[in-house]
Amino acid sequence: MNRLLGWYLLVVAVAVGILFVATPLYMPVDDSEYVYPVWEIMNWFMGAALLIALWVTASSWRASKIGDQCCSSSCDCLLFGATITLALLYFHNWFATLRFNPPSDYELMLWSLIDTVFPVIVGAIGLQLIKKTA
Repeated sequence: MNRLLGWYLLVVAVAVGILFVATPLYMPVDDSEYVYPVWEIMNWFMGAALLIALWVTASSWRASKIGDQCCSSSCDCLLFGATITLALLYFHNWFATLRFNPPSDYELMLWSLIDTVFPVIVGAIGLQLIKKTA
């Protein structure tokens, strides 16, 4: 099961990276209409991937706690914290998008940040899961 979840995370991470780079190629010239149906569908896969990533990193973080120390591995702490931060930014922005109002410049800037960091963090977690089960 972990291997399957790892591949899911990796595929979604790669898809987000490719879609982020390719979006300007099909984006409307005038920003009067902000309609990106591919991203609207992709958001559901990203949300599921982030929930899986939170579960995986939280489990890894809890398993690495020793005594009074935060983590036995700083990588576990860093990945857990990065995943929480990414999830907070992502779900905040996604729920704002679900209002069906055109996004503000602030929200567009956050999407750029999220879509840049998402493949790195979620992809790393996916690779970690795949390597653990190999």
